Amino acid sequence: MSVYASPDQLLGDPKQVKAILVDALRAGYLSVFLGAGLSMSTTPECDDDVKVDPVFPSWGELVKLVCSDSGVPFDSTIKTNDYLLQASEEAETAVEGAGQSFASVVEKALYTRCKSYSTEFLKIDLLIALGSLVMTSTRGKASAVVNYNYDDLLEWYLMLHGFTVSVVSSLPDLIPRADVVVYHPHGFLPLSTRLAAKKTGTVVLSKRSYQRVLKELDPWNEFQRFCLGCNISLFIGMSGDDPHVEWLYSSVHDDVSGGRILGVIVLMDTPLNRGRAASAKNRGIIHYYIKSHNDLPKFILELCQAAAEA
Repeated sequence: MSVYASPDQLLGDPKQVKAILVDALRAGYLSVFLGAGLSMSTTPECDDDVKVDPVFPSWGELVKLVCSDSGVPFDSTIKTNDYLLQASEEAETAVEGAGQSFASVVEKALYTRCKSYSTEFLKIDLLIALGSLVMTSTRGKASAVVNYNYDDLLEWYLMLHGFTVSVVSSLPDLIPRADVVVYHPHGFLPLSTRLAAKKTGTVVLSKRSYQRVLKELDPWNEFQRFCLGCNISLFIGMSGDDPHVEWLYSSVHDDVSGGRILGVIVLMDTPLNRGRAASAKNRGIIHYYIKSHNDLPKFILELCQAAAEA
């Protein structure tokens, strides 16, 4: 199945969507975009009657924690993207007005429940699958890894297994040779001291910071558009309604005049996500649905296995 096939046909045929991703992996033009679902997936499963706090906070909880540390009111009953962006901006304004670093406040909130990385308390199924996808192999590897998370969880996992990792957290920058290069366009706040030199002084979290990066000549926008335009992109751990990412692939889809799909986003099979499928398709992005978050590692490993057997 070609990337130039009818998006309507692809939307209703998950097997062909997987076939396109497998072909892209083997050909060397599969890029991977990672969202908060990656970090959130590390919380171990427990019995139904046992409540376990996530190792990493969700976007909403991160904003709540940042607001709490900043003395800014936060309404947990409002869960819209716009409210979270606005609440983050109010916290950012309060922190900077007090002469403090907003990135430092975000870093503290990010690692509230994670003081060190360890396979003993982290669920690493998705990390295992991603490790297989991004590492060099004769069956192909992901050509680029764009990580919207601030943490260094993926880097830690890869380095744990003896691979060299280069982190790009600002542009322009020199990129040393490495097994894997991970790009952090929204900021980088590593827990590992080995990567401390790559820590950024700013993060993209507030409405104001999102608006700043919507500048046409922002180097990160140009890099991400390059990845989207020259690859088939696989979006993992993302909600599908990030306004910045939507703006990026919409602009690229306009440039290719709708001649092919730009990528595939893996989502939970819910009525809400089904309802967004047509809008995403019109921007060159095809939905692939899974029934459970636990199905995601299997899906990724199946791509790697199919590419090896082709």
